[in-house]
Amino acid sequence: MKRKILALALLVFYFGLPCTVFAQVSDPSIEFVDIPGNGKDVKPFKMAKTEVTNQQYVNFLNAALLEKKITVGEIKPTEPMLLKGKFRIFRSKNQQLVYYKGRTRILNLLNQRAAGDQNKDGKVEVWEYKNPLNRCMIEFDSSKKQFRVVDQKKVDWNIYFDNKHLPPGKKTTDSITNWAELHEFWPKGVPLKGRKLVTWAKGDYGKDVLFAGIHDSDFKLPTLEEVKTWPVNHIEFKAAKAFADFYGFDLPTYKQFKWAKAGGKGYKYGTADGTISNQNVIYNGHSIKEYPRLPNGRMDMAKFPGEPKGHVQPVASFAPNPYGVNDLSGNVIEWTKSRNSPKLNCIYKGGPPGFEAFIALGGGWAYWKEAQSSAMRCRETPEFVNNDHFGLRVVKKKN
Repeated sequence: MKRKILALALLVFYFGLPCTVFAQVSDPSIEFVDIPGNGKDVKPFKMAKTEVTNQQYVNFLNAALLEKKITVGEIKPTEPMLLKGKFRIFRSKNQQLVYYKGRTRILNLLNQRAAGDQNKDGKVEVWEYKNPLNRCMIEFDSSKKQFRVVDQKKVDWNIYFDNKHLPPGKKTTDSITNWAELHEFWPKGVPLKGRKLVTWAKGDYGKDVLFAGIHDSDFKLPTLEEVKTWPVNHIEFKAAKAFADFYGFDLPTYKQFKWAKAGGKGYKYGTADGTISNQNVIYNGHSIKEYPRLPNGRMDMAKFPGEPKGHVQPVASFAPNPYGVNDLSGNVIEWTKSRNSPKLNCIYKGGPPGFEAFIALGGGWAYWKEAQSSAMRCRETPEFVNNDHFGLRVVKKKN
C-alpha cells in the first residue's frame, strides 16, 4: 500500500491529477467495527459497518483504472451465457463490461432492469416487472476516462420502456407512467393522484396502476447524493473479491457473517433488537408462507404471489445491531469467501463445470422475512450471479 501511495503522489506531482483521485486509492473510507470471537471457531475480527456503497465502488474502479488494472469494454450486443445446458441472456440488448486485471469480468454497466415470467405462464405481465431504478448505478465517462455514480435526473428513463433496447423478441408491457418515482419524466397531463398503488401483489393490472416500493411512498426520485450511499449491486463474486483484494481487505467467511449477525445475543435477524419489520429491515414486507407450495415442498410458481416494486435504500438507514453493524439482514445479499461443506450443508446452486460457487448471505430487499434470518438454510451460489440484490461487505485481514 505504501508503494501505491508513493506512486500516486508522484503522478499527482508530475501530471496534476486531482487530489480526490489520490484519496480514492489511499483511503476507501470504510468504517470498521470490532467483532469479538465466539471462543470456538471464530476469532475476533474487524467487519465493515455497512455494505460497500456505489460511491465506494466507484472510487475503487477509478483508483484501479489509474493503476491500469481496469479495462472498460465497448458497448456491444449482449452475449448469451451457457447455464445448465440452456442459454441465459442479460436483460438488455447491449452490454458494456468492465474487467479487472485483464480478463476477469466484474461489472456490466448496462445491466438494466429485471423482469421475468415469475408464474411460468409463458408471458411477462405488468405485475412481474421490477422498478427501473434497480439498474446498475455506475457508469463510465469515456471522454473523462472516469467512473461515476449515475445521476438519476440525467437518465433517459424512457429507454427502459422502448422495445428497441430489449433483446430480439422481447417486449415490455409496462409503461413509464406506472412508476411513481419517475413521474417527473411522464408526459404532461398524466395524473399521479387517485390511482391504485401497488407495492408487491400479483394482479391483472391495467395501464393506470401505480407502482412504488414500501420505502418510497414520497414518490420522489432519489437524489445523486442518496444513490451514492446505496449499496452497490449487480455484483458478481469476482467483483466483490476484486474490491477486497485491491485494498488488502477480505470477504467475510460464512461463520464470521453469521456470528456478527447474531450480535452477541443469538439474534436471528441482524437488527438492533433481533426483530424484523419494515421499520428496521429493507425487505419486501412479506412471509414465505404467502408463497404457495407444491406437495414436494417446492414453490408453486404458477401461483407466485407478487413482485416487489422497490429497490435498495441508503446503507445504515436503520439502527445497527448490538455489535454496531448495519444491514446484516436485508438491502443486498452479500458474498462470503466460504464454499459449501458437508458440515454447513448449504443448498447447492452451482453453475456449469469450470465455474466456482460461494455462499452468499443476508437476505435482500426483494426477499421475504424468513430469507433475512440466519435460521434460513444457506445457499452456495455460482460466482457469476449478478442482479439487483447482490452486493458485498469486507473484513480486515489478520496481520
